[in-house]
Amino acid sequence: MSIVPQSFVIKDDPRGQPPRKPRYQPMLLAVVPLSIGILIDRCLDPAFANWVLSMIAAGAAWSLLFWMSARKSQPSSLLTSLCLIVWLAAIGGAWHHVRWNWFAHDHIAAYVQGGPERCCVRGTLLCEPRKTIQAESDHEIDPLQSPERTRLVVRVSDIRDGREWLNASGVIDLIVHAPVTSIRAGDRLQAVGKLVGMRPATNPGQFDFQTYMRSRGRLANMHVYHAQSVAVIQRANRWSAGTLLSAVRQRFNAVAWRLIDADEVGFATAILMGNREHLSPERRAVFLETGTAHLLAISGLHVGILAGSIFLLFRLGLVSRRKCLLGTIAFVFCYAWLVEFRPTVLRAAVLISLYCLGRLVCQRGYSFNLLAAAAWIVLMINPSNLMSVGPQLSFFDVATVAFCGPWIWWPRYTDPIKQLVARTRPGWLRGLNHVGRGFRATVLASVLIWFFAAPLVAFHFHLVAPIGLVLNPLLMLPMAVGLYSGAATLLLGVW
Repeated sequence: MSIVPQSFVIKDDPRGQPPRKPRYQPMLLAVVPLSIGILIDRCLDPAFANWVLSMIAAGAAWSLLFWMSARKSQPSSLLTSLCLIVWLAAIGGAWHHVRWNWFAHDHIAAYVQGGPERCCVRGTLLCEPRKTIQAESDHEIDPLQSPERTRLVVRVSDIRDGREWLNASGVIDLIVHAPVTSIRAGDRLQAVGKLVGMRPATNPGQFDFQTYMRSRGRLANMHVYHAQSVAVIQRANRWSAGTLLSAVRQRFNAVAWRLIDADEVGFATAILMGNREHLSPERRAVFLETGTAHLLAISGLHVGILAGSIFLLFRLGLVSRRKCLLGTIAFVFCYAWLVEFRPTVLRAAVLISLYCLGRLVCQRGYSFNLLAAAAWIVLMINPSNLMSVGPQLSFFDVATVAFCGPWIWWPRYTDPIKQLVARTRPGWLRGLNHVGRGFRATVLASVLIWFFAAPLVAFHFHLVAPIGLVLNPLLMLPMAVGLYSGAATLLLGVW
């Protein structure tokens, strides 16, 4: 009988750890057939009745087979699992069919007959006015047009036909070719302008704006050429959820434009609140060409960096571990609410929350099961997120890090003797080793993400930027400093 402790036994693995065993991933097995059903409906567009019949047949077969296996005290067969997969795929296809094809008969897009139509509409403003900066080339073509426009997201309720008002429905982008002030979310508006239907892409490989807007439930937009053509006919309730969110965002925007330099305020509001409209198209193109466009899009990177500030309080001993984890959950959902629950932020919020809940019950580490749970929630909210480039890159990057985690975060010394030697080294050397290990992991993660995501980026943007391999690791620390200082400026600037 050996008297050597198990932790001192030299293992075959050079890292001193036993090989990983595959773990059960039930949510991954659930989200894959759901995604397959969504893809089938988008590509083939079968009738809704076919999805309903498939759902009923697969559900009935699964229930019968599961009941028979439970009665015989035997594990479920492969046929039972196949029925469950078909049932989940039918749910995904039916849900996408409803969101993609079903619109009300009085939808505002039904009033568009070919070209632009002059009309007058009434509706409710859903969010605060968004200032957008046009390209310099557009202003040079038409100098009379204002370089600054305002985008209003309006839920339409009525459209005027002569002297009669007809019922209408749907959400449109009201694009005002002038600055608009003194309105807030929840206000009931009346606007006069030109109603335009969404047009498909005209060139191969061009971004299909019609498909993108249809996935968000919008089939038309309206151009208004004078600020006086938009009038408030009824003020909003100050304490409604939409009005409160709009007031908070407008307050933060006002603080940013007051305290941050004019040349940098657009970038600051873009990375903190997702207001990319404040950046000119020329400046956004620079980020795209250098492979750093993800820094402008509010994503899991931003949420993770900001949530890390709460873990820093735990490291400093200012709060307990339990309060730190609960505070992180509360913060990520408050931040997701502030940026209007965008799919990439919602993915990060769900993933971080599940991770913190796991730590509360002494379960550690990310897994594909948590990522699949976040994907399930994102797809249930809008199944078209599966075809959007933002959610695709967001989930793909996290999956790459989760799969390559053992190579990215190479474990420290597992040999007790080497651990003892490491503890006897000076503090500055241990700190330097820790920083070097973190920088090496950042570089390796950036390289792996770029390598695996490059085909997807090339497919959507027709661009491959190898310079991103060098810039992304170098920009991580300045990006973190910018996020922390920008968030502190907004929060403290309110007072």
